[in-house]
Amino acid sequence: MKISNILRTQQQLYYVARSRTNNLPVYTEYKRGNQISTIIRKIDGDSKSLKEDILADYPQLDIKLKLPKNQIYITGDYTHQMREWLLNKNF
Repeated sequence: MKISNILRTQQQLYYVARSRTNNLPVYTEYKRGNQISTIIRKIDGDSKSLKEDILADYPQLDIKLKLPKNQIYITGDYTHQMREWLLNKNF
């Protein structure tokens, strides 16, 4: 982990790491052709706090927390909104 990431982790309860190509780990998943989910991966720290912070700005979202994988699943296609939200939070 880079020093800047360690400092950021100490200031926040959670951190969303970027991929090797420096992209945010926010993905769209399609199941059975019509079920669309948005997935946020690579969460370090308290993913419950991240979920609460997202719900504070987007209270209408249906968010599920997958704890063994430490991932957030959002019902619907909110990939663009979540990437913008994470960028605004300086991730």
